[in-house]
Amino acid sequence: MSAPEWTFSSGLTGKGVKLAGCHIFLNTSNYTLTKPNQAEVLATSSGTSLPLTFPNFNYKDIDTWSVGLSTAVDSGNATGSWSFPNQPGAQDPDGVPVSAESGTYTAQTGPGQFEEEASSASA
Repeated sequence: MSAPEWTFSSGLTGKGVKLAGCHIFLNTSNYTLTKPNQAEVLATSSGTSLPLTFPNFNYKDIDTWSVGLSTAVDSGNATGSWSFPNQPGAQDPDGVPVSAESGTYTAQTGPGQFEEEASSASA
């Protein structure tokens, strides 16, 4: 039997959309947060008690992502929050530094498939 899995899919706004397609896995002793390529781990929790916050990580030109996991129901959805601080070195396409943002997410049960994955699968 495979480990329970959830895929970031809805409730993402602003720069939080950069997390779309990432996965959360429940292992025997922790949760793992991965990039859409599940072999690329972003963060691993220190346990399985919820709520929890994954260790901070850098991803898609944003430094110090903070991702919290509030609920994770096997065969159901997972929910939580995300945030990052001001990004003085990062700039948007207009050359303006990226300001701190935060939001919430819903991660659907299962592996999911997103446009980026679908286009690479058909190439």
